[in-house]
Amino acid sequence: MTRVMVDSTNVADDPASAQLVAYYVDGIYATTAAVVRSRFPNAVLVPISAIGTNNGIVGDQEPGCMDISQAITWVEERRAAGLDPSIYVNETYGWPGARHAFDASGVAEPHWWVADYDGIAVVPSGAVAKQYENPPMDGGHFDLSVVADYWPGVDGQFSGGSGSLGEEDLLPEERTWLQEVVVMNQNLNIALGITGSVDQSVVASPGTPSSAVLMSLKAAQAFDPKPLEDAIGAVKAELDAVRQGIAPADLTTVESTLANVQTIVTAIRATTDKDLAK
Repeated sequence: MTRVMVDSTNVADDPASAQLVAYYVDGIYATTAAVVRSRFPNAVLVPISAIGTNNGIVGDQEPGCMDISQAITWVEERRAAGLDPSIYVNETYGWPGARHAFDASGVAEPHWWVADYDGIAVVPSGAVAKQYENPPMDGGHFDLSVVADYWPGVDGQFSGGSGSLGEEDLLPEERTWLQEVVVMNQNLNIALGITGSVDQSVVASPGTPSSAVLMSLKAAQAFDPKPLEDAIGAVKAELDAVRQGIAPADLTTVESTLANVQTIVTAIRATTDKDLAK
């Protein structure tokens, strides 16, 4: 069984019924996962890097985007980030050379999304997806691709219906950052004399959606007044690092509770200073 994916330089032009939606995360047509997810709550999202920033799950290797050397570097960076990347390339003019370049560089080939506007919705051997129609053919402002029933690195990682950030799971690097936040939070609770801790297995599990991670984090947010400016500052710094991976409502809640603790700590420190001055 195969599926149909759409992509456009403007996601508003993509059919709302799409099963998979590819979109740019950098370059002149960049948008955000939140914007795309708001239009496609149940689709599998496929973020594309056009210019080789260390983002996305597909690298665009074609004129005006990445060249093959940049694509190889990008694949290595994404793998280092814990992802299983793919490269988009023209089936006829780019794919054979790209495969040879990866082989010559000693870098394992990525998964391949190839383009050939022949109107034939068949994924070629060795690829996971094929872009087979462009706007002049489909009558809209979007391309159509046929996709294998399972796309490694995409399915499960960017599927709909499972997390708080537009129902999207966290990226591995975002999950790592949240693990650090959890550790900071546990240290904060210990310093506050609060029993209980966050279940780190929830954070560490690759299949755990961001909503569950945040619920686990928030479950440990209890407070008892003691001077902990350094710990609070560290938690805030970690939150800044994952700001893009936390739903706005959850981010507001966490920041608000941290602000409340800071207020309490400031008041206690002022009281302590007065006592010392007596």
